[in-house]
Formats: sequence, structure tokens, C-alpha cells
Amino acid sequence: EKLERMNQLTTVMRTYVPTIKLVSLTTETDLTEQIVQKRQLLDKNRMEQSLGRNLQRLKKYEKKLVEEIQELKRAEQERPDLSFFFVIEGKTIKDLQTRNRQLMRSSGILGLKPLYKKELIKILYRMNNMNDE
Repeated sequence: EKLERMNQLTTVMRTYVPTIKLVSLTTETDLTEQIVQKRQLLDKNRMEQSLGRNLQRLKKYEKKLVEEIQELKRAEQERPDLSFFFVIEGKTIKDLQTRNRQLMRSSGILGLKPLYKKELIKILYRMNNMNDE
């Protein structure tokens, strides 16, 4: 899969003719949703334990869930999220839209998606204020 993505990236850089910049940005990893889901499963498991059903199996499952929650918290602290952004330029809005379509067509399996104004503002802020948390 990595090789396919590298080949596709090489193809994009070769076939996309207008000026393009590739920007990488490291941000904190947000695993809040996954942690909340695991905690809900843990609460449900403890509820079943209080009813006295399959105690041995449920205790093993509880131990597994607690370990998974701890691993998610550790991953959130230690592993930054690396994102890449293509920056395209155009003199007019129509020119920009045309170049955007070209880039999307040539990107193939890279799974590029356009950034909306709110996301773009966050990214630009992050790029210009690297010391902020």
C-alpha cells in the first residue's frame, strides 16, 4: 500500500504541470472519540458484571478494555499526526477551480479532499504559530 501511494504521489508530481507546493504539518493526535467508545464498552461491561453474568469472561474483557484505553491515551501523548497538504495557485477563481480538478483527477488512490475555509484557517494559523499548542 505504501509503495502504491508513493508511486501515485510521483505520478501526481510528474503529471500536474502548474506550480504546486507540498506542505507537511505535524499536529497532536486526537483519539478522544475512540477513548469515549472504549469507556462506554467498559461501563456496559461493568453493568453486566454487577448482574453476575459470566464473571470470569467479563473480567478478562474488562482488563483488555482498560489496557486498550491506556494504549490510546499513550498514543495520543506520544504519536503526532503527520498531514500533507498540496498548495495550488491560480490567478482567478476559475483558474484555481480548474487546477483543483486537475489535481484531484491525477491524485488517484491518494484520497485527496479539498479543505474548507474553517479548516484552512486552522492550518494557516498552525503553520504561522508553530509554538502555540
